Amino acid sequence: MRGVDLRAEHGMSLVELLAAMIAGIVVLMGAYATVDVAVITQKDAEGRIDTIARGRLAMEQITRQVRSQVCLDQHTVPILEAQRNRMVFYASLAAASAQTTYQRRTIVYVPEQDGTSGRIVETVVTGAGQPPEIAWTGGTTTRTLITDVRPQGQGLFRYYTFDAPVAPVMREVTSSSGVPVEERRLTVQVGIAFEVLTARGRSARQNSLFENTVFVRTADPTDPTHSPKCT
Repeated sequence: MRGVDLRAEHGMSLVELLAAMIAGIVVLMGAYATVDVAVITQKDAEGRIDTIARGRLAMEQITRQVRSQVCLDQHTVPILEAQRNRMVFYASLAAASAQTTYQRRTIVYVPEQDGTSGRIVETVVTGAGQPPEIAWTGGTTTRTLITDVRPQGQGLFRYYTFDAPVAPVMREVTSSSGVPVEERRLTVQVGIAFEVLTARGRSARQNSLFENTVFVRTADPTDPTHSPKCT
């Protein structure tokens, strides 16, 4: 029977074994960290894609509605109500070759109970008849344009008129109780700004901010001293 050769150097010493284990643990932790970062990055990317897609669609819809503003006649203000988070106006999306169908549109930001976010809702009332005899007794439709959203700055909407002495420079109309009728009559541009939020508990890095300014149909930027045209 052969004995153990105490002078042999085969295998690993305890110190070498501990060093190898520590190195392996470090490599394994690095691999786990890489996977964790990749998962977080993927979730952030998916969240951004979602907020961008939802926000872009909502902004396109709001822009289209605001730009469709029309004058019923020279004595009727196109914008019935102009507040920071609520706008009511007359509009028409009918083709130029078709008989004009007038609508009364309301776009409003509705906050949730916790006040941290809300939704943007549109209500459309279709008028019957032609100016000046229009009865607002047609069908009423209400739809939510976007959820998980909040206004930017002081509100969802901002209103601008041409600054008469230095036209075509814009002047923002501000009022805590809403824009008065005299200023609504002269409004030629509307600013829109909101932030689209991700689902609760996710990173704020996934939120997306949207801003746009829209010249209303009654405005003529090349002729600011005579805009809007229905006045």
